[in-house]
Amino acid sequence: MTTSRSRKVQIESQFSRAADMYAISEHHSGSDLDTLIEFAEPVSDDVVLDVATGAGHVALALAPLVSSVVATDLATGMVDKARERGTEAGVPNLECGIADAERLPLDDEPFDLVTCRIAPHHFVDINAAIGEAARVLRPGGRYVVVDSMSPDDPELDAFLDMVERRRDPTHVRSYRRDEWMRIIERAGL
Repeated sequence: MTTSRSRKVQIESQFSRAADMYAISEHHSGSDLDTLIEFAEPVSDDVVLDVATGAGHVALALAPLVSSVVATDLATGMVDKARERGTEAGVPNLECGIADAERLPLDDEPFDLVTCRIAPHHFVDINAAIGEAARVLRPGGRYVVVDSMSPDDPELDAFLDMVERRRDPTHVRSYRRDEWMRIIERAGL
């Protein structure tokens, strides 16, 4: 029987390997990353929060364009990988930390820009996560999110949701456009 400490080491090792794979996956580039940067309209004095940063793809893309970037993720292995990649790239304005998107340990309104890419479908409480993004944004700040979206057809939506849950046990829900609009409006964004 393994002890709880050795089990924790095993789990952390698995997350570390997953972070290594994620860092070189198709998520490290792509038109959606370029589109996110374009929509974000970063300027040199922006203070940025990248929520659910994964291996830091968005944070590292934004860092040369802004004053500072805080990259957060719930998975220690992902935060470690984002920090490692930032150090390797010589990025001086990147801070990385562990944080739950639904309960950000941050003050109200310190950020000009909050980003989140390819992660909201993993959030257990999407309303809390989007509410937290709104809470940490300065008045007039920008929230840019990229994620999968379900089709409007209810049967197809249900089918795709079932497929995603089987494919990825961390998948919670991809939202339809109308659902996204309600979530964002409810958060005051």
